[in-house]
Amino acid sequence: MRAAPPPVELSLGSGRRERAAVALMYALAAGAVAGWLLQWLVVHGPGLAGAIIVPAIVAAAALGFWLGWLVLPPLRGRLRWDGAGWTHLSSSSAAAQPLKAVQLRLDLGNWLLLRVSRPDRRSAGWCGITAQEAGAAWHGLRLALYHRVPDGAARRAPS
Repeated sequence: MRAAPPPVELSLGSGRRERAAVALMYALAAGAVAGWLLQWLVVHGPGLAGAIIVPAIVAAAALGFWLGWLVLPPLRGRLRWDGAGWTHLSSSSAAAQPLKAVQLRLDLGNWLLLRVSRPDRRSAGWCGITAQEAGAAWHGLRLALYHRVPDGAARRAPS
């Protein structure tokens, strides 16, 4: 049986890049839906001028970007793996909060995109970490993220 990776702790950045990326995806999706809908109305609806399509798409994309920026609150503070589970220590509270899950969603070598699920929230947060930001904790972080708990093994609550 393989042992759990060693404990690791690292500081999280501002999350601005991840929020901007998600907001851009919301903007593209909103713009595409608005463009499709307006084009359909121009073809099938009488008297609708094609000149309103571009401003409407831009407005929908701006609204999508704004909503995307609001949907993803930044995860700040410290992320800790104690060998059995993940905890998050925010800068505003002294107590570490256990996390439901930290899942690796994208591994680009020197940059990782993590999905962080908290037990008290329905939605998950996203966190991007670079090797430069993690420093000496980078190798331990990668070990912890790729570590799998065997089926049937109970995970103890983080202390």
